[in-house]
This record gives sequence, structure tokens and C-alpha cells, in this order.
Amino acid sequence: MRRYTTLLSLLFFAFVACNEGADPNKEDVQSQVVEEETPQMARLDSLTKLLDKKPNDAKLLNERAKVFLEVNEVNFALADVGRALLIDSTKAPYYLTISDVYFRLNKSEQCKKALEKAHALQPDFAEPLFRLAQFELYLGNHQKSINYANEMLRIDSQDDRPFMIKALCYKELGDTTMAIHNYLEATTE
Repeated sequence: MRRYTTLLSLLFFAFVACNEGADPNKEDVQSQVVEEETPQMARLDSLTKLLDKKPNDAKLLNERAKVFLEVNEVNFALADVGRALLIDSTKAPYYLTISDVYFRLNKSEQCKKALEKAHALQPDFAEPLFRLAQFELYLGNHQKSINYANEMLRIDSQDDRPFMIKALCYKELGDTTMAIHNYLEATTE
């Protein structure tokens, strides 16, 4: 939030400095400066107003946490999603959000546990599996990553993301034939 205020202040002073020699009969330059609101800030304001009316709405808290992540306010995101989980700890999407928070905070073990919890709560939801596959690929655990990708394919055989994960794994393992095969599977309908 401070960054936006600082940025707007700098833009204001630059605008005023550029118009110092302007016609004094024109409207006051300061009254023309309007604070521009980003879509994320407008969404935060909207969600905050809704939460003022329904402070214990876990879904709204989770949504606001995701927007806080978009504007890089990780601590506010953690507070909101933590509260959402205290209200309702049975929703897999809330665990996905807190896994994003933990990832941003460089807490990989908590991130992975949150993804595993999301998968345990909703085994037919492919998103936690996709993130776990990415996570294991990043760590270089190729077989675990492939296993998660295969599990995703059992849920939805039309999803191209597992094929991309598998292709990247096989590429890193040096199996060019399997990598190409999976790239082709991901790109064909």
C-alpha cells in the first residue's frame, strides 16, 4: 500500500513540475490529479465492504486473501486465509490459497502439506495434484511428479497439463522419445 502512495506522490510532483510554466488562468493542476485505483485495489475495497457486513464468511475471506496475494500483501493474505480455515477447514480451495501463501513465504514443507490436505479433502479435484506435480518437478523428484500427473489423468483424461508435466520430467531425465510423446499429447486435441 505504501508503494502505491509513494508512486502516486512521485507522479503528482512530476506532473506539477512539468506544468509550472502553464497558463495561470487554467484550472488548478492539483485538483486535476485523480488517484487511479487498480482493479485489485477496487476488488479489495469491494471485498472489505462485504466482509464488514459478513465478517465470518470464509469464502469472502479466501477471495480477499487471493487478491492480497496479487498485490503482494502476503501477511494480510495469511491472516485472511487463516481465518477462513478457522471458520471452515473442510474446503480444498482454502488450502490451495494457504499453500500459495506458504510458497511466497518460502515455507516449502507447509506448502506441500497444505496441497496434500487439499487433495485429501477433495480427491477428484485436479488442481492440488497439478500443484503437487509442479512442486515435485521443481524439487527434481521426477517419478513423484509423473505419479501425480498420472493421477490427474485418471480424473480428467482431456487435461493437457499432466502431459506437459510428464514431458518436462522426461526431458530432464533424458528420455527424449517420451518427452516428445507427452508434448504431442499436450498439444493435440
